[in-house]
Amino acid sequence: MANIIGTWDYYYDWGNYGNYAKTSITFDNNGTFTTGQGSSGNWTLLDGSIVFIYPNGCTYSGNVCGYAMVGTMNSLGCWYAVHQTITKKAAIASVHVKANGEKA
Repeated sequence: MANIIGTWDYYYDWGNYGNYAKTSITFDNNGTFTTGQGSSGNWTLLDGSIVFIYPNGCTYSGNVCGYAMVGTMNSLGCWYAVHQTITKKAAIASVHVKANGEKA
């Protein structure tokens, strides 16, 4: 089972234009999250699929794969996150290994 607890570098792009904004997002073990911009909400994780919801109803959903996660926002944008404890290169490698069925 994926463990998302901790702080991640969090990139998002409303409209899928390739212009990603960056902040941080911290997932707490009580099912809440807080971003570096001060927003917060609730999250759930089931079988590698994550959903986090802001109080205004904005819903982010995606998949967790090792130290990386990727998904969509209300079908109007996309996002990805990389756990801060490792480098982006290592996170990409963990996704590649798991996508090919190898053990990470």
